[in-house]
Amino acid sequence: MCSSDLANTMHRFRKKPKKGEEGCDGDEIACDSASSHSSSNEPIVESPFPGYVFACRLQDIPLNGGLKCKVGGKVLGVFKIRNSKGSKLYAISNRCAHQGFPLHRGNVEEVSGDNCVVCPAHGVRFNLRTGTAMDQNKYQQHIYQTKVFEGKVWVQLS
Repeated sequence: MCSSDLANTMHRFRKKPKKGEEGCDGDEIACDSASSHSSSNEPIVESPFPGYVFACRLQDIPLNGGLKCKVGGKVLGVFKIRNSKGSKLYAISNRCAHQGFPLHRGNVEEVSGDNCVVCPAHGVRFNLRTGTAMDQNKYQQHIYQTKVFEGKVWVQLS
């Protein structure tokens, strides 16, 4: 598990992001490193976005890779992708619907113009935007909306 700058202090957000402000929609990203994070060890943090909960620090997600995050009793794979189309964050159920292996360890590739994570166990490719298995439509991963504010990633669990 990686450490967090919130681990030892309580932090309350007073400033809400304004529409169009950098990082407001989860598309403006940078940084790299780390492999796993648990917000269950974090203090309670008030979300700047109604219905969203803290998942991890943006800098902890490896560029073009995933980070395992435990949030609200769910285990997610949060991915930070930069390619020819720009930058994007994705959050998806971390356990492969095919065989249950952790997807945050899988390689990320572009398939038919979509960003996909490849299950490290059996090679099933999941579209990070829709959660659908690219080769076997019978498998579906749950996806979660993301937002970024002040270097922190927030996810909507509902």
